[in-house]
Amino acid sequence: MWEEPDTEVVLMVDARNAFNLGCRAEALRTADRRCPTIATALRNVYGHASELCLDGLLSVEGTTQGCPLGMAMFAVASIPLMEGSETPGARQSWLADDSAAAGRIAAAKAWLDKLMALGPRYGYHVKLSKTVALVKPGYEAAFREAFGELAVEPPPGEERKGLTVITGDDADDAVGVTLGHRYLGAPVGTPAFRRQYVQEKVDGWVQEIGTLAKFGSVHPHEAYALLVRAFIPRWRFVMRTADVEPELFDPLEDALMSSFFPKVFGRRPDSRDLRLRCALPTRYAGLAIPIPREMAKQERKGSLAGVQELVAAIKAQDRSFRQDAAMLRARRDEAREAREKATEQTAKDLLKRTPGRAGKALEEALESNCSDWLSYAPLERRDLVLDRQTFRDAVALRMGWEFPDPLPAYCPSCGDPFSVSVWVANREQEKPSGTIAVIDVATDSIVATIESGGRMPIRRNAS
Repeated sequence: MWEEPDTEVVLMVDARNAFNLGCRAEALRTADRRCPTIATALRNVYGHASELCLDGLLSVEGTTQGCPLGMAMFAVASIPLMEGSETPGARQSWLADDSAAAGRIAAAKAWLDKLMALGPRYGYHVKLSKTVALVKPGYEAAFREAFGELAVEPPPGEERKGLTVITGDDADDAVGVTLGHRYLGAPVGTPAFRRQYVQEKVDGWVQEIGTLAKFGSVHPHEAYALLVRAFIPRWRFVMRTADVEPELFDPLEDALMSSFFPKVFGRRPDSRDLRLRCALPTRYAGLAIPIPREMAKQERKGSLAGVQELVAAIKAQDRSFRQDAAMLRARRDEAREAREKATEQTAKDLLKRTPGRAGKALEEALESNCSDWLSYAPLERRDLVLDRQTFRDAVALRMGWEFPDPLPAYCPSCGDPFSVSVWVANREQEKPSGTIAVIDVATDSIVATIESGGRMPIRRNAS
């Protein structure tokens, strides 16, 4: 909505403890009228005071943290507040207790006034000191005139009582202004601000990769799991929500190639095809380490395709809009199937043009379905952690690389002169295929068992 031509200001509102202060009586009355299918369930849970794990204290308002109906309760309670604060000339959007409005300055001021007047009835109290006004260049004077004392900057050292106002430099033009703010974890503002926001994120991630690589030089299995399970999902969120050039993520690739691959795996991919293979999912004989620029293109495209109807409804302020869950699931399934076919074709193409040992390693990994060990969480208490040498050897065998560490002269298992063929033969006796336990990491309990043909790699000194 920032880029709409009639937008002069964007208000991003922060509410004070909204989930705990929501008025239960109003929410239940709204549920009876608007959502009768869940009204009984909500009344059974929130129709009376709730006992807390504190002596003599009761919860009489708001929702209970962790309650499956908590979000539904809050959403129902917000309906009359959203409808009551509607203002011509201001487009509002809500996600849980985070509300925002964009449009003409006068309309935005009227929307905020309504929200502050109606909110307390429903337990929604606007926290002005945490509410941000993002004003487009050229409208600063009109904004300060319309908002009056709410737009006054407090003297140094005094507590802020009004809005946090963000404006551009009058000397800059509208194209070059670095003007924006973070909203729901994504940058909102001019292209220059969005680029700056992403560059700062990427710079921080590059430093994290360097630290992770140092850790990975000693504990490569754990470092690899952290990258795939924790780091890359954080990149994915920014790639999906920030409208920027994919090239801004290139420093991540540079850090992976110059630091992470050499220190964790003992070598870096020395060809485009080998890097493409590393980007494949583990089930397609890859390492699930994507190329950030290509990942950014795919994630942004998928994000736009998934929310296009919702974005159109918000821009039109269409109260009759209903998300077709079945259609949304079907669209996601189609997109997933298309990605799967493209990935499969990439793997086949790589297999055709990969010669020698690397080609044989790729063919074996694709056909043998022995990629399970790369998907395991490295839990030491479950004996799923590979030491430095074993992990790097296993990846080298899988990728068809030269071993990063010198091989021993004799096999520790059978005493024969050591070679890859002897090692692989002994591996067949080390970890037979069978049942694998699926562990809930939070509770350290077995939640399921599955049959798998994959095996944990054998250690060089296994007997």
